[in-house]
Amino acid sequence: MLSFQDFFTACAGKWTTERIYHYVQEGQVERSYTEFRVTTIAPNQKQQ
Repeated sequence: MLSFQDFFTACAGKWTTERIYHYVQEGQVERSYTEFRVTTIAPNQKQQ
């Protein structure tokens, strides 16, 4: 198991997520796409 610090270090990078919502009664479909980047911060930035 990763330490707390190693977990967040491993999460750094580009993440994307795609979701599809189905509204059966209305016969509609809604698509959602999100893209974000996770970066680590330096120890001195943690105090800000």
